[in-house]
Amino acid sequence: MVVFWLFLLCFFGDLTIGLPHTKIVTEQIVFPIKTASGKFLLDLSSYDIKVSDDFFISLELVENFGQKINEEFYFQPVFLAAHL
Repeated sequence: MVVFWLFLLCFFGDLTIGLPHTKIVTEQIVFPIKTASGKFLLDLSSYDIKVSDDFFISLELVENFGQKINEEFYFQPVFLAAHL
């Protein structure tokens, strides 16, 4: 069975007040995940995201295309850059 979700990804910086405040990437990063294997890779290199301090990433489920509400999914960030 192919799973299909639509997500919104946001990057925030300036956590001086303890909460996400300033967007690092101003455009919306909306992407689908459509997979039967359970693995997915999102290439963000075209956004040229650079951080030098603490940052916050939010991930919002925008649309759930026919999947059961009680199904679980997990995300694990992996940095694939040659130079961090």
